[in-house]
Amino acid sequence: KRKSSIYKNKPPYSIFGIGSYTFKNWKIAISGLYKKLLFNLIGPLDGKTVVFDDTVNFLSFDTEAEAKFVFSLITSKPSLEFLKSMIFWDEKRPITTDILRRVSLKFVANELEVLDQYLFWAEANQDTATGQLSLGISEHKPLYKAQKTVEK
Repeated sequence: KRKSSIYKNKPPYSIFGIGSYTFKNWKIAISGLYKKLLFNLIGPLDGKTVVFDDTVNFLSFDTEAEAKFVFSLITSKPSLEFLKSMIFWDEKRPITTDILRRVSLKFVANELEVLDQYLFWAEANQDTATGQLSLGISEHKPLYKAQKTVEK
């Protein structure tokens, strides 16, 4: 019997992280159990989509180009410095979705002077699947039109 509190008063078996995002070919993944920030860009393996267990946090993408662009943002100095300041390394799972969601990829793109590229990808992606770890790249187009100033 599993001891984790997430299983209390639940069925004996549970499946996490299954949605359309699970089966996209390109992902940026990081283990919630790592004691260091090590993001990985993951593509198909032997022509098949890679699927993770529930200890891995990930973003998924339709194209390699988009995944590489977001990977460059999330592994940039401003992003990593922000994340390091938020993480409590003595936790069992120090890298949580709550912390990862605090990163504004839009802000990072602005800092790196690639905001136009960011806006291109954000406009191309109008849907966010429930349950997917969504960072700034998943913002909807209307949010940009309503916002007049760039975040600083």
